[in-house]
Amino acid sequence: MHTRGLYDLERQYLFKRFIFILVFIIIFALFLFIKPKNDYTAFEKSLKEKDYKALYNMIINKDFTYQVFEEYIKYNFGDEINIKEKQKTEDGYVLKVNSKTGDKILKIKKEKNKLYWDFNDYVYNWTLQVPLYSSVEVCGQIYENKNGFVTIEKIPFASYNVKIKLKGCKDYENRILAGQKLEVKLELAKDVIDKCKEAIYNFLKFKENAIENKKITEVQCLYTDSGLYKEVLNEIEWLKTVDYRYYKKLIDWKVVSAKLKHSGVIEIDVKEDWEVKIITDENESTNINTQYNRYYVEMGENYKIVQINTIK
Repeated sequence: MHTRGLYDLERQYLFKRFIFILVFIIIFALFLFIKPKNDYTAFEKSLKEKDYKALYNMIINKDFTYQVFEEYIKYNFGDEINIKEKQKTEDGYVLKVNSKTGDKILKIKKEKNKLYWDFNDYVYNWTLQVPLYSSVEVCGQIYENKNGFVTIEKIPFASYNVKIKLKGCKDYENRILAGQKLEVKLELAKDVIDKCKEAIYNFLKFKENAIENKKITEVQCLYTDSGLYKEVLNEIEWLKTVDYRYYKKLIDWKVVSAKLKHSGVIEIDVKEDWEVKIITDENESTNINTQYNRYYVEMGENYKIVQINTIK
């Protein structure tokens, strides 16, 4: 009897040990083969971690650059992205996410066990009014400018760095919100105005010397086959035929206004004060003649005056 009791105790002990080992094996197997459920999908995880590259690669039919997408994320989302709601749909789910510009609804599609972002946060037909022939760059992309208006048909809603350049003008650079109406008038660069003034002054002195000496000297500010050059020649030939002496001396001059006429040509309004002296055998008369002229100066290695119009 005593031996049988010991045997029963040993059997109970072994059975309990077996159960303990079996439970341990089951728990270990569950730990190895059953992964804990992740509360976030790959998209949500990338969104919360602001993994720009991963998010960009998930967008369906994207037609904008990664640089544009970076600006979109930076503008719309803060340091921490909070997913407020999640609702399942037939082909995926939608998320309501807080952003710096209000709640955003993100539509996520599932195709062949992969998640894709059906991105639709666009601004359409964003028009910029700019000087004719200027180059327009938005977030690294150059847009065509044929008539002074540049239209960006579709771009994600954000603010972008806009650069506008035109020969002879100061570069324009500013951050502009997509969709914002913009009219840019470029200012002439100081060195361009200085070169125009130099060309005009050289012309005025050229004309003054030609009238005084009745001959043409070398000049860099005119094309020698131009109508302006021929006008000075004709005036000298005419003065050689008159029976009096004619002198015209520049007293003072100043630029009234300067602006870009079109690509490569600057329009300069100038006030000129001339002392005009006429001497005949019997008399001598002197008058101060003030006139306003509009000069069109062509930019280049040597700035050339291509047209002059009298204003008054």
